[in-house]
Amino acid sequence: MKAEGYPVDAIEPQGGIYLSVKIDLIGRKGNGKMLQTSSDVARYLLDQQGIAILPFSAFGAPSTLPWFRISVGTCKKTEITPMLNAFQNCLSPFKEISTVSNEEIIIS
Repeated sequence: MKAEGYPVDAIEPQGGIYLSVKIDLIGRKGNGKMLQTSSDVARYLLDQQGIAILPFSAFGAPSTLPWFRISVGTCKKTEITPMLNAFQNCLSPFKEISTVSNEEIIIS
């Protein structure tokens, strides 16, 4: 998604069941509301597409850090494409032109 211009990044899981994802929307408007904190971004994704993510601020990080945890432990392969489509629908208003390669986003 990053290579397609979406404001996202990810860290490859190191054997866990959580995906660490950067969703860089803090300071932007989503659905007419300024997204000022990671909790605002999490609420935006939940309200728009029913995507539940946990901000790193829940673990003591600053509320302006745009990193989140997504549980993938019970995710079936058939659920990946619909989930990515839901993310794209939420993030499409924020899409930018990017020259990053697809290899920089790793979802396993």
